[in-house]
Amino acid sequence: MGDKRQSNRKKEKKRKKDVLIRALMTQNVQLADKNKEMEKKDKIREEENKVLRSQRAELEEKMKTLRAQMEKVEMKMKELEG
Repeated sequence: MGDKRQSNRKKEKKRKKDVLIRALMTQNVQLADKNKEMEKKDKIREEENKVLRSQRAELEEKMKTLRAQMEKVEMKMKELEG
């Protein structure tokens, strides 16, 4: 009887261990999938940021041009007044 009880305990331990291993493997796969998803989102954000930086640089150049034009207009106005 003692051997059978011990054998049953070993089987139960092994079964619990197998269940735990399967659960951990499933969790690992889910985390890997989530990681891939986050990497995709990061890549998209990176591209969006690149576009925004480019647009910002273009706008800064336009602002410089407009400032220069405004200075010229102001100088012309002063000439006409004086």
